[in-house]
Amino acid sequence: MSVPATEATDHVGYVVADLAEAKAAFARLGFVVLVEEDLGAFGLRQAMLQSGTEKIELLRILDPELDRARRGDDRMRLDHVAYQVDDLEAAFLALRAAGATVVDPIDRPIEEPLDFGDSRHLWATLGGLRLQFLQPVGQPPPQGP
Repeated sequence: MSVPATEATDHVGYVVADLAEAKAAFARLGFVVLVEEDLGAFGLRQAMLQSGTEKIELLRILDPELDRARRGDDRMRLDHVAYQVDDLEAAFLALRAAGATVVDPIDRPIEEPLDFGDSRHLWATLGGLRLQFLQPVGQPPPQGP
């Protein structure tokens, strides 16, 4: 069973020590902030930036232990790559079948995708890689033949 991903990457996510510092660094590269919000249930502060068709997510993890585990001593570290999929439920099942641990944004196991804004999301760890999969709300899964 394979994960039904689209051809495009949705965004690349970084964990950062200082959200304002990271936003300023990416602004110097031409990125603009699309949205910035607190994800209080997960102890995160998040900013989504864009330059042209490229999007990046900056995450500030507020829990010191989790922050250290994900970022180490770096000011900024690549955290995940996110893919938009046509069928998030099928992706969920395929990831589990492949031996991935399906989690929320702070690595707690989940039993179903989570709703954020205009998309449903899940995160997975597999072979040391951290991936995110999302499906826009209102986009129905593909129908069989």
